[in-house]
Amino acid sequence: MFEKVVLPNGLRVVLAPMRDVKSISCTVFVGAGSRYEQRDINGISHFLEHMFFKGTKKRPSALAISEEVDGIGGEFNAGTSKEYTIYYIKARSKHLALTLDVLSDMLLNATFVESELEREKGVILEELKMYEDMPMRDIGEIYEQTLWGDQPLGWKTVGTKKAITATTRAKMVAYKNSLYTLDNMIVGLAGDFDPKKALKQIELYFSGFPAKRQIQFLPVREHQTEPVFHFHPKKTEQAHLSIGTRGFSRYDRDRYTGRVMNIILGANMSSRLFIAVRERQGLCYYVHSDISNYYDTGEFDVQAGVDLDRINQALEAILVELRRMKDELVTEKELQKAKEYIKGRFVLSLEDTSGMIEYLGMQELLEGKIQSVDEIFERFDAVTRRDIRRFAQRLFDTARLNLALIAPRRVVDEDAVRKLLVL
Repeated sequence: MFEKVVLPNGLRVVLAPMRDVKSISCTVFVGAGSRYEQRDINGISHFLEHMFFKGTKKRPSALAISEEVDGIGGEFNAGTSKEYTIYYIKARSKHLALTLDVLSDMLLNATFVESELEREKGVILEELKMYEDMPMRDIGEIYEQTLWGDQPLGWKTVGTKKAITATTRAKMVAYKNSLYTLDNMIVGLAGDFDPKKALKQIELYFSGFPAKRQIQFLPVREHQTEPVFHFHPKKTEQAHLSIGTRGFSRYDRDRYTGRVMNIILGANMSSRLFIAVRERQGLCYYVHSDISNYYDTGEFDVQAGVDLDRINQALEAILVELRRMKDELVTEKELQKAKEYIKGRFVLSLEDTSGMIEYLGMQELLEGKIQSVDEIFERFDAVTRRDIRRFAQRLFDTARLNLALIAPRRVVDEDAVRKLLVL
């Protein structure tokens, strides 16, 4: 299914030949994200991602890069998160060499021209404003600020206006050289290719990076003894809330149990939250839950867009479902349905070259090992009803509870809301 190779220069390569397709997806995974930043450079991981597309010595402009990829009918993009950044190009398999050339050239030889950097500051500041004008998205940022406070996990990945404006070419080059290193990058390739030839090409193109990562993220600071409520007054036609708790790391013994519980609770249109809060009571348009795991911690939250006049009712309806998870065993039907949902979505994602290489590359980057599909399915199959209740009892603790809310001030009784925050 796949092969992992460590090149002589220390670069890890993950290869996944898929002979039934005519395309390739090449993705570069980098252990660089907003967790690795200091306050004065908050947002630089994301800013750097933008600047890699602005030109190299060989391809001196954003247009030159995009025309080359468009000229082969390819797709390319990137994304930055808390703990990693990815860059990818998907194209016909005959264009593998060009794909590797463009990606490596961008990451190794970006020029970071001062005029482009200054222009891109304006673009990113507009991106920041756009997110702040989208309460459905902004509530997630406010929730993470509520949860983690003034430390990297609580900062916005896009950064702050002050830090973005103060970004310099020197800061960008220094940050790039500290994390875009051979021991902190993975090149992943899935699709129709010859593994031996591909390895030679990857070794040819991906040389010249610094060898060793120079910085680490700061361990998360956690100290919470009572519920926290962060009210963000704003004139809106719908209230947006995010409620949840601090969670556990990606190495926690209950990682797979948490995933199964989340499916039952709020991950799809037949979940408990969707049925109870939207379908039966009509309190919201959207409601869903999510569970995230980081290197040393994690988080769980439920997000919903609710009727301005029924915020407290919606909040209580959500809390009822969280308490049920603690107090009652889920049904055998719910358990099996959740497992099949996970497996079905998992298999469907692997039929695409992009999904396949993301599955393999992310495991190698974040965990240092790759589990087979069968091994992962065994972990999910082992989860029991009692495991889920035990995990919910660990997770849903009143002292770990956090609520973020965006709504007009006139509709919110803060004291009344705080009294509801009991698990």
